Amino acid sequence: MYQVNNKSSARQRFFIFWSFVAVVLFTASCASNNRVAENPKTLFQKAEQKYQSGSYGKSNDLFQTLQNEFPDTEYAKLALLRTADISYRRNELEDAARTYNDFINFNEDHEKAPYAFYQVGMTYYVTLNTIDRDLEALHQALETFQEALARYPDSPPYTVKIIQRINDCKRRFAKREFYVGFFYFKQGKFHSAVGRFEYILAHYPGFIDDKTLYYLGLAHLNRGNIEDGHRALLTLTKAYPESPFVPKARPWLDKDEGPGLPLLFMARDYFLLR
Repeated sequence: MYQVNNKSSARQRFFIFWSFVAVVLFTASCASNNRVAENPKTLFQKAEQKYQSGSYGKSNDLFQTLQNEFPDTEYAKLALLRTADISYRRNELEDAARTYNDFINFNEDHEKAPYAFYQVGMTYYVTLNTIDRDLEALHQALETFQEALARYPDSPPYTVKIIQRINDCKRRFAKREFYVGFFYFKQGKFHSAVGRFEYILAHYPGFIDDKTLYYLGLAHLNRGNIEDGHRALLTLTKAYPESPFVPKARPWLDKDEGPGLPLLFMARDYFLLR
């Protein structure tokens, strides 16, 4: 009786041992298969599909998983960039700027670095609305785009886009300065108006020069600076002969006096011709 029980117990232990081995081997096999199925390339492709379909939450989770599980791969770098893109698409601009900067700091020579730099500038640029709002975002956008151009001067197609944004930021600055200068002009504060108009021509040339020269000339004439006024108006007629401001400038070139200009008439011209 004792021997029978002993044999039965041995068979049970044998069965339990090999059952355990089978479970371990099966689990390891499944884990291996899952890891093969979700290598960094496959995982990135799956996340990218979610991103392109607009499923930003799911794609963000997958990109984060990729960075955690395969941190030393090229796909992890691209995943970091995509998490910045997701924040940008969600209008989470501070998070986007921070993540784009993280990508640049860790991958300065990466082929996508110019894109990341451009996007940092865009996180400021997209907040711009009107010319009389706070200028901090405009300053930051311009400085970022200028730094991007300095660091990556030959990185098509981003170089062209960066230059376009720089010019647009400068145009916005010029319009903002003119907005203030024309306000002084309407108030009869011609000295302050002259300062603003001259600043535009010195720092933001090539954007609204004809309009600026016209009102600069009139501001000088109103101050009694006939020579300076004529010089500004003459420059306007020679440099921008097709400008709609030229016909209105010519009569003032024949005048030797400035005070008493019809400001209401000129204000109307501004709103018609801007």
